[in-house]
Amino acid sequence: MTYREWFMRWWAARESQLAETTRVQQWQFATKCILPELGHLELAELTRERIAQLRDTLAARTPGVAWNVQKILKTSLRAAVEAGLIEKDPTYFLSRPRLKRRITSPSIEEVCALIQACPVRYRLAVAVAATTGLRFGEQFTLTTANVLRLNGASPHRYGLQVRRRPGVTLKTPTAERVVPVMWWLTEPLERYIGSIPPGLLWSKPEGGQIDSVWWWQRIWDPAMRASGIRLRWHDLRHFAASLWIATGADVQTVASVLGHASPAMTLSHYVHAFRAYQVGARLNMDEVAAKILRAMGEESATNPAELPRDGMDRPTVVGAPRCIVCGKAMFVAAPKLGQEWPENHSFYRCATCEVSLMVSHLPNGNWTAVVMPGVR
Repeated sequence: MTYREWFMRWWAARESQLAETTRVQQWQFATKCILPELGHLELAELTRERIAQLRDTLAARTPGVAWNVQKILKTSLRAAVEAGLIEKDPTYFLSRPRLKRRITSPSIEEVCALIQACPVRYRLAVAVAATTGLRFGEQFTLTTANVLRLNGASPHRYGLQVRRRPGVTLKTPTAERVVPVMWWLTEPLERYIGSIPPGLLWSKPEGGQIDSVWWWQRIWDPAMRASGIRLRWHDLRHFAASLWIATGADVQTVASVLGHASPAMTLSHYVHAFRAYQVGARLNMDEVAAKILRAMGEESATNPAELPRDGMDRPTVVGAPRCIVCGKAMFVAAPKLGQEWPENHSFYRCATCEVSLMVSHLPNGNWTAVVMPGVR
């Protein structure tokens, strides 16, 4: 039996177990890199030297492709051993190419330039991706029914529910989650939802679900050419992670927002961002919000401090309080995972001085505040 014959037999049993994006990616690696080079060989002719030669050839150009190719070969040949077709796995003890994993986040200026270059219809979609970290497949399968109103304990008014349903597969079990939408995107989101019929949250102008090819050809590539910025959709996910980290979110919260399999995965990807936060590299959320809103064309909302911060239908504090130490506008502190705040309370924090402010909302619409220095 040739490797091609075995691969097709093995793949037929395996592909239904994979998420859609993983299935497409592995099929492309197999058909473009593995089968043309090794498919004609008998299974017994697949030696460690042959596989190492293919690995080294690919690694010289793209180490990431070589890493994935060897992973597919190892899995399929291990299954061949279990099926009794070969005695041992030729990839056993074969080292994988070393990958230099250095995740870099785009700057706020690059993200804003891309948002501004996109058609007005899709600017909110890019802004949401840049602040929630939703994967492409997660975001463009959302429906209006997946936009949930959050309870009063959250400073964010809406959340986007990512869940499995017929025709929608998720990368990991933890990808099923509710991702909060930044409070300063509340008004644009409400206006947008009010302007579209129930159904897909973002769709093509002529109707129908947005796919990656259509998005690249019609929206993303023209926007990159117009702005002079080269970014992948996944770079928005890295920007969102860095944004949450730089504004004080802990690793558990970031892992929950991104839908990572574990907080350890989040820490391994973004340890440099957490270290930067610890030494004082922090963002002012009001400034980030103002830049993104301006790029979206939301000129009437260029001062995010004037937006309601509380997610409940009752009078809220208008205007962000100022820090008693440095005088800068404080941002809303999101609750940590599993944390519950008292009803009728909001919390603000200064990213520079670590001073926190607890605001108590009174029934008559007034409020009182208690300063809590050093509370994080």
